[in-house]
Amino acid sequence: MHSIKDLSVFLCVSQSKNFTEAATILGMTSSAVGKVITKIEHEYKTILFHRNTRNVSLTEDGEMLLKHTINIMSEINLAKINLTPKNKSYTGKIKIGMPNINELFEDLLISFLIKYPGIEVEAHFDDDKVNIIKEGFDAVIRFGKISDSRLFSKKIGELKMGVFHSSQYKTTLNDDLNTFLLYKYPSSGKIEYWHGYDNLDMNNIKNKHIFNSISMILKLCIESVGIAFLPEAICDNYINSGELVRFKNTQSTVRDVSIVWSNNKDSGTNVRAFIDHFNANFMK
Repeated sequence: MHSIKDLSVFLCVSQSKNFTEAATILGMTSSAVGKVITKIEHEYKTILFHRNTRNVSLTEDGEMLLKHTINIMSEINLAKINLTPKNKSYTGKIKIGMPNINELFEDLLISFLIKYPGIEVEAHFDDDKVNIIKEGFDAVIRFGKISDSRLFSKKIGELKMGVFHSSQYKTTLNDDLNTFLLYKYPSSGKIEYWHGYDNLDMNNIKNKHIFNSISMILKLCIESVGIAFLPEAICDNYINSGELVRFKNTQSTVRDVSIVWSNNKDSGTNVRAFIDHFNANFMK
């Protein structure tokens, strides 16, 4: 049975995909990291990593061990947090990232800062899909399914999406005569697909404006510039006031909203505070 330290080394190599980088993060030498991995492989009589000169990737057995390791480390972190005295003051730093939709997250972040004044927060509002480990993030908020098995994640809610336009905007049955306000993902350069809007060819829309800001698209939609695919939560007030209406024959679609984080022992308590606060208050 391996020690928690050995599992931490294995987890770090799995996340960084590089022995040298993992050694730097852990404050060890590359050879020491390699010896730990070799020891684990020897005990299980298997190979955990495919190795080359630049990076490493997990084998099938490595993927299996990683899933168990994440569960073990998550339980240990949770136990440490639960055993921490409730009157402990939260201090230190935390670097977090969230989608650039102020209307969804700014009030939550403000209430977090008020509740935990001792935590020094570095917050990035950005729609790029950051590399959590390499860019030094403690936690980020992401939409959609989480596929990276190297990271911990917790679903904190769901986000309904819909197609809306101003009550003053005149729509037509011919899409070529409508103006579309489209969102482009900064990281990939791809246009966001409008789920719930049947038969819309995103690549052949004639009248369109393209932005990388949801907040700008919302404002333009309210001002009758065009039709937009938006989170319903940021449209509710305008729907209730009659300023926005749902586009004809379209349906709501749902995306998961999750917090994703890495195994950073130095910020674990602060990350848990962040997760608990956003989980308890998102879309409540």
